[in-house]
Amino acid sequence: MAEEKTKPVDVEEKPLNKDAIPSLYKDKSFREKLRYIKENITVEPLLAGLIIPSIISRFAMGNLNLDKACRVNFGFGDEICNALISKASKNFTEYEQAVQQLISSIDIWKSVISTALPCMIIMFLGAWSDRTGKRKLIILLPIYGELLTSLNNLVNVYFFYEIPVQVTVLLETLFPAITGGWVTMFLGVFSYISDITSEESRTFRVGLVNFCMTAGLPIGIGISGFLLQKMGYYGLFSLTSGLFSLVLLYGAFCLKEPDQWLRDKGLPPVS
Repeated sequence: MAEEKTKPVDVEEKPLNKDAIPSLYKDKSFREKLRYIKENITVEPLLAGLIIPSIISRFAMGNLNLDKACRVNFGFGDEICNALISKASKNFTEYEQAVQQLISSIDIWKSVISTALPCMIIMFLGAWSDRTGKRKLIILLPIYGELLTSLNNLVNVYFFYEIPVQVTVLLETLFPAITGGWVTMFLGVFSYISDITSEESRTFRVGLVNFCMTAGLPIGIGISGFLLQKMGYYGLFSLTSGLFSLVLLYGAFCLKEPDQWLRDKGLPPVS
């Protein structure tokens, strides 16, 4: 009897051994995973729809600013400015240096605005989002900023000789900055994914979001020059405005708050 009382109790080394519990997600075939992605797609189109048009627009904005600095601020002729834009400026080194110095001085305060304002805004938006559980606003807000930038660029092209390059750069920087920029979008997207995914699928979904981000960059860079050459400023900025509008419509009508999305799937809401 004494031996029974003093007999050591076997302690399981891994009482919470997750490997003993079959993972339904890990057991899915590749085709089933694709179906899972299609049925559970949420913020991925929004991220791709922000990055690709933004990259396309930024390439054109760089050319537009160089064009304005040359023709409007310095009043150089078509021969000089066309050579600078086409990177064939060997015979116009002096003019190129003057234009580049102006653009460089503008880039200094442009970088301050584009980084300082989003850093301040994101602290308040992040705290508000965590307190209320609302993610949709901070995801869509940067897209509004990019749409306003594209529309503003159309105005700057229309009033090409009336608006100097400093005002053009200020407006194209201010709209994304006051709406949070890309950092706010990333904050909202990754918070949303964390809210709606389980531990089993979270790594995969975060990887999918990162794929949309990294794939969007080379796609935008690869087609921006071609589109600008074929469509010009008006066509390209009209295209990006249309793309941003479509993305906003998708976000407004198709994207649900995490709690609502979970309830629709029959899952408990985020605590």
